[in-house]
Amino acid sequence: MSSMTQSDLRGRHQHISPAALVTRNPSAIKIRSDQLTYRILLGLLDGKNYTKYPARCLAEYRQTLPKCRGHVDLALSPRSEESWDHVLASLHLLGDELVDTFLVLLAMALESHGTEHITAPFAVTPDDILTICQKKKSKGSYAARQRLNVIEQVHILARTSVYATLTLQQGKPRLVESPLVEVLVNEQPELNETGRGHLKIGDWAAKVTELQYQTAVMARQVLQYHAKEQKHEKRLGRYLTVLYRINSHKNEGRVKVSMGVLLEQAENSARGREAQERIEQHAYHWWDDYQRQLWLFEPPAYLRAVYKRIAREAGLPD
Repeated sequence: MSSMTQSDLRGRHQHISPAALVTRNPSAIKIRSDQLTYRILLGLLDGKNYTKYPARCLAEYRQTLPKCRGHVDLALSPRSEESWDHVLASLHLLGDELVDTFLVLLAMALESHGTEHITAPFAVTPDDILTICQKKKSKGSYAARQRLNVIEQVHILARTSVYATLTLQQGKPRLVESPLVEVLVNEQPELNETGRGHLKIGDWAAKVTELQYQTAVMARQVLQYHAKEQKHEKRLGRYLTVLYRINSHKNEGRVKVSMGVLLEQAENSARGREAQERIEQHAYHWWDDYQRQLWLFEPPAYLRAVYKRIAREAGLPD
């Protein structure tokens, strides 16, 4: 990493134009909402779910899909000139902030190239990611530590590969294998705290055509929620974003979800599952009744309008 001072960082950043998504500054961003992407998001939340293989410099996590529809595996391994220590450090940093950065990169790729060409390269700065996440500045600038955190998150995504077998409605298994994100360094400088780098979303995003056009609109407020103090709001926001998309053309977009599912989505971690098991042991049958309660969620007016407009635009895959 560069040893430049923070004032140097501010000066260098003044000469770099922000990404188009930053300039447009929408209240919501477009993200992928298919089952593969959502399973990837869940897999990036908790390093404790991973099985470590030090001899192979590998950490893996498998999610089995319901109804024998396949599995989604995430694997962390060192990049070139890295070691097992980088994998261990990456596992420690998995969490909601990493998921936010991944969603921002997906949104920037969709903004730059659309759904059909989501894997095409695009330019990005740490400030672009921080701005889209609506992170707070200090004296009009992001701190060097904020930028370095984002860069490390991008490197973690580049260390992570997805290996999936998906059985869709047609019944034929589809195989997916690629890094989540690729950092391009051949002709362009690698992403660093003093300037722009070039990335591409991994080929996993274009391997299965049936999933490629499944996108949703997510309020940037979800990104702005604090990763620790507002973790449950953030996770439920992501979950409801996907459900609003699925139900956008039925029931006026309204979504019914059981309390059990809400709790599972809000605390998707080993610690959360342990707490739930303790409650079940002591609460007996009333806990089952509590989990079966249905909650009705209604999408915001702007979101309902967006999906109505999409429905009227004939010929668009979305």
